[in-house]
Amino acid sequence: MSNLTTLPLGTAGPAVHLAETLEIVAAQPQAHVTFQIPVVFQGVTSGPSLLRVELETMLSGNVLQTQLVTLSHTGAEETVRTMQVTVNHPAYPGTYAYTIRVRIVSYINVKAHPSIGRAVAGIASVDTPRAASGLTGPTGPTGTTGTQGRLGDGGNPGNKGMTGATGYGATGPTGETGEPGPPAIVTGPVGYGPTGPTGTTGNTGIGPTGATGIAVTGTTGYSVKGSQGPQGPEGPEGAQGTTGTGGKGPAGPAGATGATGATGATVYPVQYQHLTGPQPLTTDPQTILTVNSVQTKPGQRVLLQGNVSVTYLPHADAVRIPFTINIIYRNAPFRWLDFQTIVQGYGSGISDPGQRASVEFPFSLIHTPDLEEAEYSIQAYTNITVPGFPLTVEDRYLAAEALGSGAPYFQDEDVYFLANGGVQIFNALGGPIHLKAMDPNIRSPLMAAFAASDGGIIYFAVQDRLYQFDTNAQAVGWGVDLNQDMQAADMLLTPDKKYLFISDESTPLVQIYDVVNRRFVRNLNLTTKVLFSAASPDSKFVFFYVDSGQVHAYEVATGAITRNIFNGAYEPIEHASSPGSINPLVVSNDSTEVRFTPGLQGILYAYSKIGDFNNNGIVTTPDATPWGIKLLSNGVMFILCSLDGILGDFVIRVLPDGSVLRIYLQQHDQLRSMAISPDDQWLCAQDGAKIVIRNTSTLNFGNTITLNEVAVPGGLSFTRDSRYVIVIGTQHVYAIELEGEFFPVLSFDLPTDPADQPLSYSLTNGAYKTQSK
Repeated sequence: MSNLTTLPLGTAGPAVHLAETLEIVAAQPQAHVTFQIPVVFQGVTSGPSLLRVELETMLSGNVLQTQLVTLSHTGAEETVRTMQVTVNHPAYPGTYAYTIRVRIVSYINVKAHPSIGRAVAGIASVDTPRAASGLTGPTGPTGTTGTQGRLGDGGNPGNKGMTGATGYGATGPTGETGEPGPPAIVTGPVGYGPTGPTGTTGNTGIGPTGATGIAVTGTTGYSVKGSQGPQGPEGPEGAQGTTGTGGKGPAGPAGATGATGATGATVYPVQYQHLTGPQPLTTDPQTILTVNSVQTKPGQRVLLQGNVSVTYLPHADAVRIPFTINIIYRNAPFRWLDFQTIVQGYGSGISDPGQRASVEFPFSLIHTPDLEEAEYSIQAYTNITVPGFPLTVEDRYLAAEALGSGAPYFQDEDVYFLANGGVQIFNALGGPIHLKAMDPNIRSPLMAAFAASDGGIIYFAVQDRLYQFDTNAQAVGWGVDLNQDMQAADMLLTPDKKYLFISDESTPLVQIYDVVNRRFVRNLNLTTKVLFSAASPDSKFVFFYVDSGQVHAYEVATGAITRNIFNGAYEPIEHASSPGSINPLVVSNDSTEVRFTPGLQGILYAYSKIGDFNNNGIVTTPDATPWGIKLLSNGVMFILCSLDGILGDFVIRVLPDGSVLRIYLQQHDQLRSMAISPDDQWLCAQDGAKIVIRNTSTLNFGNTITLNEVAVPGGLSFTRDSRYVIVIGTQHVYAIELEGEFFPVLSFDLPTDPADQPLSYSLTNGAYKTQSK
């Protein structure tokens, strides 16, 4: 099978997007489009292996359906399974762009990463109106013949027609054959006369041979041998003869044995336990799963994944189930996972249906054990008991897999912040992964600033040092000195990834650093210190909001500064004193207009045309004090507002056509920070311990979550895959999952030493943004 794509292995791992395009020529009431998606996977051992895969089918960006597919296999050899997706929709003529998001939700006994083939789509059938198929009825009677029409009135005589061609008579029959004539005269053969006799040959005579004479041999004479003469000189050496082909000589002694090659790294199989027997669920923690002897190496991490299915008899009233899972290592809990779900009641007056229903509690996390042989257990309990509503643990499993000790397992679910002398990598599922040392002088309560590039580079500025951190290599690249005694508080990277603008916390100084040529190019001295900054998407202008309430424009190509582009009509924004507050500056996606929420009642935002800053104005709103603004890629704006009274803070959504919609987020309290997910789907606002989450399309769908502590300034961000909101509190880091409808919260302990805790305003997911905060 060719053109395979790796499907990341892990509960709720990153999705693989499969694209397919179909052209429908003729309109039909309904099209049934079927996709065939092959998946290749292999078991670690010969036991049963299981993959649960989530398939989300989208048409032109709109979700048509979501389904869960279970793939199973027994044996350790590689197997191929085919997933089928069928969607129905009206089939108007045109080209249809489908996308299928494939994500592994859970797995048991599966080796490495499965592979997924291309989604092959075809119209399986098209719903066309047709008569019902049945027996043919009898033929109806023939209709009567209509009345014959009368001849029409005679017309005038026609013209004479053309003369026809001359005809020819038929050929007559052939006459009879005549009688044969007399036979011809025969001629005889040619003759030859007889041959005459041959004459006789005359005789040739040979004369007689004469006799041979006999000669007489004389006697042999004898002479006396003379004395031997002296030895002659030695002749020259002859040429060397050819080499003979003798036999093989004896073998020499054996050479020394070479060094033994390095032993390859041991690959440890996935250990798992799967139970299906019922076990009553109580308010006391009880062990429901145990995995023994997970072999690891020093520094190696373990991926723990599992699922717990809790069953119950339907209840007359809606019931909220609070459910807790304890993760046990070395007989002690090291992680608590809290779940809450609402079971809808079947209503009063209706008898108990009697059929058990179930709810699933999946989990996944990463742990670094301190022993080379680890043992893990899972405890489960409910926080409350409802009379007449007993809960039972049914199908449940736990799988433990030893991972590599290098790069993080889920990069799209990682965020980064500064703590304890370096960059802390934090995973939304597993918590802190490891700290990359950068500078021993980095300690809380220092303030920091960051800017990020989509290429995986994060720039951190701490006090008077600037650092580059590569998220792909998981390493610190370089560091350079800023101006002495500088305390960086705001930093912005131009969209072309060329220039960093680094602002001081207490002075009007802004340093410009060329990251391409690695050098400082200019110092700007503004009227007062910078609180926020923003860049135009075309990288031509940078805007600074300073604490005098003014906004200055800087032209990158010329270095020209246009001061006070909104004519100084606004006072400093009260909420902007914290660097973690929402940015009041944003630039339109086409780089033609800069917008500003001045924090004045009745002014929704002020605007100024870029390049013609005298062309400016305001957009008003009743009974509101806007003071923060965000812009989506489709041109929709979200403006965070405060309102005096009991209704509390709200968000105004402004569409590109200027129409607005208000949605109240939180009563009584004032929201300080607001963030938009990288995929523009989620809005999150924070004030103190309250986290408000809303879908940007509906604004009414979401949740409000109350933490056990206050969040730190700037401690709010989304993961790169937009699936989690990360919140840094004073004692914990929280990961809030956005998929589904219950928004489960995972919490991870922060170190008790303040020097090891995150620096203020250093949390980032590494995604680029044109606003500094």
